[in-house]
Amino acid sequence: MRDFIYHVIIPPQAIDMHGHMNNVYYFTLMQEAAFAHSAAVGDTVEAQYKRGEIWLIRKNEAKYIKSAKLMDKIEIHTYTQTEGKATSCRYFEFKKDGELIATGKTEFVYIDLKTNRPKAIPAEIIALYS
Repeated sequence: MRDFIYHVIIPPQAIDMHGHMNNVYYFTLMQEAAFAHSAAVGDTVEAQYKRGEIWLIRKNEAKYIKSAKLMDKIEIHTYTQTEGKATSCRYFEFKKDGELIATGKTEFVYIDLKTNRPKAIPAEIIALYS
């Protein structure tokens, strides 16, 4: 399991009516961090389509501990863990000034584009994230 850290500064469009980062925006950042991590290991969306296999989200979860505000500098620590033949979970920790402010989890299913059905995750793809 290879930890990846994604850095972000909270922009104005992320702020809700209470002056905090909107709950939905956490999911946007989870997706951004996941794409950045995948790109860093060479598992881009383009590479997936070229292989004829893609990752699809089955479930997203978030737990909010403390709020983030406009212009806060956030670190998102993320890693993946295979949890079945065709399933992998990505875990997230949102940190501000080193303090945990939220956690998240996304469950992905590996899909064969020819059959549109789950497919066992190839060893070489698992190795990219290990």
